[in-house]
Order: sequence, then C-alpha cells, then structure tokens
Amino acid sequence: MRSIGASEACWRLFDVPMSQRQPNVVALQVHLEDHQLVYFEPGQERQAAQAARRTHLTAWLEYNRESAAADPDCRRLLYPDFPSRYTWQAGQKVWRKRRQQQAAEAIGRVVSLSPRHGDVFYLRVLLHHVAGAASFEELRTVDGVVCATYREACCLRGLLQDDREWEVTMEDAAHAQMPAQIRRLFVTLLLFCAPADPSELFRRHLDAMSDDFGRRHRDLPDELRAALTLVELERQLQQAGKELRDFGLPEVTPDQRARAAELQQAAELRQLPRLIQEELEYDAAALRDQVVDACLRRSALWRHFIVAPLLENMRARRAAGPDGPELRAFCDWLLELGEGRAEGPEDGFVQLPPHLVMDADIDAVIDWVFDDLAGRHGDREWMASRAVLAPRNTRVDELNAAGAEADVSPSGCSPQSGRNVYLFRSVERAPAGQRYSQK
Repeated sequence: MRSIGASEACWRLFDVPMSQRQPNVVALQVHLEDHQLVYFEPGQERQAAQAARRTHLTAWLEYNRESAAADPDCRRLLYPDFPSRYTWQAGQKVWRKRRQQQAAEAIGRVVSLSPRHGDVFYLRVLLHHVAGAASFEELRTVDGVVCATYREACCLRGLLQDDREWEVTMEDAAHAQMPAQIRRLFVTLLLFCAPADPSELFRRHLDAMSDDFGRRHRDLPDELRAALTLVELERQLQQAGKELRDFGLPEVTPDQRARAAELQQAAELRQLPRLIQEELEYDAAALRDQVVDACLRRSALWRHFIVAPLLENMRARRAAGPDGPELRAFCDWLLELGEGRAEGPEDGFVQLPPHLVMDADIDAVIDWVFDDLAGRHGDREWMASRAVLAPRNTRVDELNAAGAEADVSPSGCSPQSGRNVYLFRSVERAPAGQRYSQK
C-alpha cells in the first residue's frame, strides 16, 4: 500500500503534469568511420547494416557537406550544438533546420567515453572543438596535414596535455623502486592515465625498466633488453585484457620472443642449484622431528621408555622467600581455574580472590610495586624486576604522569636526569622492553 499526502492527491486529481524536462536533451552518437553500432536479427544482417549506416554523426557530416551553400550557418556550429538549431528526423534519419526558434532550445550531449576506448575518445574531443566538419578526414586534418589518427590531430591542435606529469612520475620511481616495480607503474599509467605518447614514454624510461635484465644477462644487446621488457609488459597488459598494439608500443617479433624465452630459461637454470640447496636445507630442518621420532620408536631401548606427565608446578614448589607460599597458592588457583574446578557462580564469570585485588588507586599501585623506591632507585636489577601493565593507552598515560611525580616511570615518560625510563619501541640498536637510567 502506498500513502500520499493531500497536496499530491489534489495535484493528481486535477491531472497536473508530475514532471517536466526542459530543455530537451538529445543524446548524440559518436563512432569511428564505418564503425556504427548495428542491431540485427539472425538472417537480417545485410538489411540491418544498410539501415544503420546513417547516424547522428554521419548525417551531421552530410548536412555540412551538401547544405553549406544554402545554409552557411551550419558550418559555424559544433556537433554538440547542432540540436539547438536543427531537429533530428528519426524516420528519414536527417537533420532539418528549425522553422521557428523555441523558447527553450534543445541541447546536445555526446555519449561519454574514456581514453580506454581508444581513438574514438579523441574523435569525441575533436567534435567538441572542430565546427562544421564535412567528413571524418576533415576532422583529422590540421593546417592542411591529414593525421593518421584522431589522437595525433588532438595533439597538433593542442587539445591534449603533454606527458610531463608522467615523466616526473617515472623519474621519481626510478630513484626509489626496483625495475619490476617500475614496469608495474608503467602498466598502470597505460591502463588508467592515458599518456599522450606511450611509445616515447617507453623509450625514455627503458633503461630504468630493464636494469635488472642487464644485471641478470651480461653483454645483453639493447634490442634484446627492449624485447625482454616488452614481453614482461605484454604479460601484465594481457591480464587486463590489453595488448601492446592498443597503446602504440613496438611489437615483439617472433625471433625476439624466442630469444627472450631462451635468456629467461638460462637465468632460471643458473638459479636452480641455489634453489635446490635451499629446498634441501628446508626439508632437512622440517623432517628433523620426524627422523628423531622414527629412530626412537625403532630403537631397542624404546620398550624401556616411560611417559612421565608433569603433575606439579616444579618452579612454584621450588619458590623460596616470603612470597613462596603465596606464589604456590596462586599457581594452584590458576590450575583449578583452567580445569574448571574453581568455585564461583555458574554465569561464566570468575570472582578473583580478595588478596589478588586492590583498590583502583594509581598512587597505591605505584607504592605497592615500587615499595622501596627511595632506597633502591639506583638498583637496576630491582627496577627491572618491576613494571605496571595497563590495558589501555589512556591508563598508561595516567600511570606515566603519576610515576613522574613519584620519580618513577612505570611504562615510559619524559626522561629527566636520574630518572629510570622504560623503552617501548626499538631506537636504532636499542631493543624494546629495556629500562635505562637517565644520567
């Protein structure tokens, strides 16, 4: 069930339009020459191809070519601006000049594309900057020179940014990254950043991307170094469904590909003895326990072996001093807790013995842990045997502040002369977890 308010109900009762689009937006097609999109039924391919030859774009070029003498204003309009003065006759698939200017002109919107679509993207750029073109060839013509691609025409017209940004990116990477990482970066630039001249970018940074090949294969010719690099780039591009030719990069010849495969195989064979040695050392260490177990079980003395389970905490029994009985009692309680024999409620919570709990008073905790601080603050072993642990950093800060006032830092504070500090993180050669006395 849908609920509507009184205002909407009244609006609908009077049959007032619920929505309005103004001005009219015409979605304009864009495609390369003879690359129209065709929909067809099986057996109707030829008829569908003939019917799809005329599109918004081809009709615009045809109108500029055939009607320029009678209507010179058409050569002053860009392709996206054409619907503001002309209407599209869908039945005849032609443009007709508007007989009267509408109050709200129609606007054209060319279908969105990205640089990954290839040369058709640059055709779209030219359609937004070249007015009154009469053919696809005219769109590629700059100062009387017919360019081979639309991207080249965009470059000559100054419509594209240069590759200086990507040059700097590759140069910075060459100072801090390994060649394999630089190759991955280059592939990323090709796939997502659309450099204006990928082949020139490749040529400039070939040395940085192939440095490891030069170290791995001595006296490697520049031709084979470039081939090895291109083979590796091709492998990464194919994972993204792309090829070298999609970006205008040099193709690897069959001879170069075969030679590159031989060099890679030779490098792997040179690494084989080291890999075998590492594998043998790893297997020997991994099989040690199995070998010892098998030898013991097959020994004549195996029948005399007796399994002696540890039933008592020997370290706790040997504990001496005034804390010995208390330590043994605590160990017994931990054992009962672990085995589920500790007395307490059945709700899953365990109540700690009263003698193990103290009030949540920071000063009392510090006084209890560092009970003889005045007389033994210079005893490093005594200081190293005491520490206050906390579950949260906020509590650690509180303990640090209280410890600083008491001339002790239980978990690390600002060092002052004569004060003991606790090192949390490793600093140069000093390991974490050490206590030091500031002199």
